[in-house]
Amino acid sequence: MIAIRATAFILTVTLTVIASLNISPTAAAQADCVQSLTTTTVEESWNTGCTSEIAAPSGSGDRYARFFTFTLDADSDVTINLSSTTDTYLYLRRGTSTDGSALHENDDHNYPASTDSRIAERLVAGDYTIEATTYYAGRTGTFTLTLSSTPVSDTDPPDPDPTPTTPECLAPLPDSMTVAGNWTTSCTSDIAAPSGSGDRYARFHTFTLDSESDVTINLSSTTDTYLYLRSGTSAEGSALHENDDYNYPTTTDSRIEERLDAGTYTIESTTFAAGTTGRFTLTVTVAPVSDTSTPEPPDTPDPTPGDPTSPLPAGCTLQTFSGTSVDDSWSSDCVSRNRTDRGTHYAKFFSFTVNTRTTVDLILESRTDPYLNLIDAEGNIIEFNDDDTTFNPGSTNSGLRVILDSATYIVEATTYDGSDTGDFTLTITQPELAALQALYNATEGSNWTNSDNWLTSEPLSDWHGIQTDDEGRVTEIYLIGNNLDGEIPSELGGLYQLEGLYLARNELSGSIPAELGDLSNLNTLMLFNNELTGAIPHQLGDLGSLEVIHLSNNQLSGRIPSQLGNLENLRRLHLTVNELSGNIPTSLGSLTELRQLSIAANDLTGSIPAGIADLTKLTHIYLWNNDLSGGTFVSDLDKLTNLQWLDIGGNRIDGDDILAEIDALTELTGLGIHDSDLSDSDLQDSMDDLKALDLEFLNIRSNGLDDLQTLSQISDITTIQRLAINDNDFSGELPSSMTNLTLMRLFYFHDNGGLCAPTDDDFQDWLDGINDVRKDDNCTSGNANSAPSPSFIASGQVGAIQSAPTDANLEDSVSLQNLQQ
Repeated sequence: MIAIRATAFILTVTLTVIASLNISPTAAAQADCVQSLTTTTVEESWNTGCTSEIAAPSGSGDRYARFFTFTLDADSDVTINLSSTTDTYLYLRRGTSTDGSALHENDDHNYPASTDSRIAERLVAGDYTIEATTYYAGRTGTFTLTLSSTPVSDTDPPDPDPTPTTPECLAPLPDSMTVAGNWTTSCTSDIAAPSGSGDRYARFHTFTLDSESDVTINLSSTTDTYLYLRSGTSAEGSALHENDDYNYPTTTDSRIEERLDAGTYTIESTTFAAGTTGRFTLTVTVAPVSDTSTPEPPDTPDPTPGDPTSPLPAGCTLQTFSGTSVDDSWSSDCVSRNRTDRGTHYAKFFSFTVNTRTTVDLILESRTDPYLNLIDAEGNIIEFNDDDTTFNPGSTNSGLRVILDSATYIVEATTYDGSDTGDFTLTITQPELAALQALYNATEGSNWTNSDNWLTSEPLSDWHGIQTDDEGRVTEIYLIGNNLDGEIPSELGGLYQLEGLYLARNELSGSIPAELGDLSNLNTLMLFNNELTGAIPHQLGDLGSLEVIHLSNNQLSGRIPSQLGNLENLRRLHLTVNELSGNIPTSLGSLTELRQLSIAANDLTGSIPAGIADLTKLTHIYLWNNDLSGGTFVSDLDKLTNLQWLDIGGNRIDGDDILAEIDALTELTGLGIHDSDLSDSDLQDSMDDLKALDLEFLNIRSNGLDDLQTLSQISDITTIQRLAINDNDFSGELPSSMTNLTLMRLFYFHDNGGLCAPTDDDFQDWLDGINDVRKDDNCTSGNANSAPSPSFIASGQVGAIQSAPTDANLEDSVSLQNLQQ
């Protein structure tokens, strides 16, 4: 048993075990960090001596962790709860290992009501390791871990089918396994909405599997969806599996892909936000798992590479192709039998092998007019080419780009005219496979959090994070937060069908390759939260399909390329928290489809281009903490009638000039005018306009405000959820009317001139009900000062601080940094 140091931490472990839960010791690399669960109460905390092997989902640096092993004697339904005032994260691994991929993981099981973690799964008998850690790097504190286990009996009777309240709410899936319907107010979910309060409307559909099957459930809608899967025919209780956005930000649709045992299941189709209605489409596909795992061998095996028999003409030799190119010449030793027009043609034959279905490029170059045949192992021509129109249009060279299955193939290099001789170069590459191999090797793929099937012969679509189209061409790389460490290889420019590149929240360094400008089909580029340096490649301005550029939280320098103004389909441009300098290009005023412009926390200078105010589809503008002047942009703000979020503080812009235009911004829910020479009189004169908005976020820190009457008037804006008034000159007690702000989730009023919280019970109860509070420890007494300030940011608040409800992941942690400064 590991000795317990009671002074260091407090951990309560409650075990509800109907069958015996035997605890086995483990030999862990971090011996003092791992212990077997031998008692129902253990005192514990996170400290710097015990770290997670997995990079933090947000931020860089170590996450501190503790590990607990347990053994199940029988298959059991297991529930693990991890709670703390710090935002938690939970992993469950098989065996007694503290590293490697997890069987299950969870961040917030009931956000925003809680940032605690929960894993509820049916597990087979065996040894397991729980990793209790945090969402953010560098966080310490105490936590409570609760484990309950109920053995599964083969004789347990099935749960009785509940009787639905209305047939409309719970119905069997039709034979087509597709449902198109509407959410209505008569059918509701019993699980609180991840966003907002009130009912979520839901529909429930049951289906039965006769055997173990691979099941894919897709839920799509113009509304942000949410999907649950339960066992049995119950519309209530905990879910076996759930999903919000399976491919954010490209889509907010939901998908569950799981291998399920035979039995009956219930799908709950609902929404992310409460009170949302609309039309949805639900589709389910089922593929029974075959009992035969080893395929039958083909009737006729492929010929041995290099075998000079039938598919080759007599006298010809089959050379094994190695490397990426070969130099050779034609001679009368080998005559083609596939090409007979225009006389006798000399030829050379080369074999090559494809290990997984992928794109193959073949180029035959010569001063002699060449001709290229691609042949299968039986000698049949699959493709041919005379003059290349793919790689070098206008030349007489030959070239092919083909999608090939795993097999051995033969290239016949011959000529257009008979009896021609000369030298030639044959190049054979697999550009998509080469690009993925380069990415793996350049970013220490062996140390990735998840590298399942990479560099194997499995289909590329089965490689972790890779999506392909129906032809097998790579369309998406999604490796966010996967511990990639190194530089982005230029070979990624060869992924000619790539639509989405998601490499955010890793440890990537070096520059962004200019070759990414060759990805003509790219619509989403997400590289935020890395350590990238250098200039933003102007070649990105050539990507006419690009809709999202997210490069925030790096160390990029130089100017914003004016070529980005060519991106006529761009909807989101995020360059916040970098080292960019110079003026904002006037060409950005041409981005007529732009919804979100985030270029805050750089070293930008000059006037904000007037054309930005003409981008009437803009909903979010983040320009804070630069050295910008307003120019005519500020006076034209009233054109942006769709604007929901404006944070423009920390520039050379007078806050009163911004407030003068507020009355026209009727959709505004978030406003940042911190560090803007704003006066109490300016703010009070605009209070009627602010009250007319459904304002949820207000950041007025660092303005030298000192009139408590300003706070009394702000307390009439009852929609406010997040308020930052810190670093001003307020003194005295906070107005008791502040308790009118019943929706408050975040309140920063530290670093003022002695601003105090009243000690009466009503005010203290209100303050205690706020998730995140920052105050001065010496600004109050009694109840207000009897406990330390709550944790700096509760889980889930980081994104919510800056994001509007329609885009809960926007900009991630950059707004938090803005509030802290």
